[in-house]
Amino acid sequence: MAYSAESPTPYRPSNGTEGYVFMGQWCAYCAMNRVDDDACDIQLRALAHNTDEGEYPAEWVSRNGKPVCTAFRDAQDEKGEPGAPRCLLTPDIFGEGSGC
Repeated sequence: MAYSAESPTPYRPSNGTEGYVFMGQWCAYCAMNRVDDDACDIQLRALAHNTDEGEYPAEWVSRNGKPVCTAFRDAQDEKGEPGAPRCLLTPDIFGEGSGC
């Protein structure tokens, strides 16, 4: 399949450091990582599959040379500021726990 410069192409980090940077920019601030009942499985599918497999996440794409996650939903606090990443191993202050 031929891709133009405008059409997205599958994105896969070239190494672990690039993957951590990408996830730090997208996954750490995404609302999908803050909901225990509807946890995001995109990271797992990206690690488990190659870009040419149907199970590889279509949400991780490169647009005009920049990697993006099209499933990103901004987790903002009441002030409209980006929320701090939630540690999934730390219990919730209201006693709901992390679900781990």
